[in-house]
Amino acid sequence: MWLFMAKQGTAPSPHSIMTGFYRPNAADLQAGHTNGFGSVMLLLSKADCTNWQESNNSLKMQRRFKQFEKDLGLQEDAENLGCRRMWADFSWGGSSNKLLYFTKGDWGTTICKAVGWQTAYPAFERDNYKRCVCIEQLGM
Repeated sequence: MWLFMAKQGTAPSPHSIMTGFYRPNAADLQAGHTNGFGSVMLLLSKADCTNWQESNNSLKMQRRFKQFEKDLGLQEDAENLGCRRMWADFSWGGSSNKLLYFTKGDWGTTICKAVGWQTAYPAFERDNYKRCVCIEQLGM
């Protein structure tokens, strides 16, 4: 469950892709990352993606996905099912790479800056910017 729900580095979570919350920007589309099942396969099984041709396992997963849609009475998704020709990693310029953490600012300043990689100071926790400044910059 965690693997399906959690954002992984610069990539969106598989859940965000399948529910439509992920909206690829130009950098994502250039790398071949779409808002379909193919991008989910890339996140869950890189070994089966990024080739110039669909792997046998990739084709098998696509058939299973179509069967699940049919079993659930959903309209079959015909677009963005495959993952061939996708870059292995999502771009730093991609739409899912948000500035969600604080880290020590530039040398000679007493500020912290927002970054897209994980640090000890998530932006969504109260007073973490203050903690970053006090601990990282002022040594308190």
